[in-house]
Amino acid sequence: YNRTTGVFTKENKDLETTIRTQAENLLTKTACEDGILSKANEQAVKQISSLLKGIGFENAKIKITVSTCNQPI
Repeated sequence: YNRTTGVFTKENKDLETTIRTQAENLLTKTACEDGILSKANEQAVKQISSLLKGIGFENAKIKITVSTCNQPI
């Protein structure tokens, strides 16, 4: 990507958003391939379950709705 800006260059307002989105997709893809994301999801469920039990909930169903490896990237 060309990040040069100035009088003689065309401004690209969406450049940083595009790069950020592509970087996020690459990180998610790598985390999926390496098993990091599924492990993080499992640990999140364990931690939240423990927290809820600690404050008195006996049963809690926790559903991960963000960043799953089944979604196309």
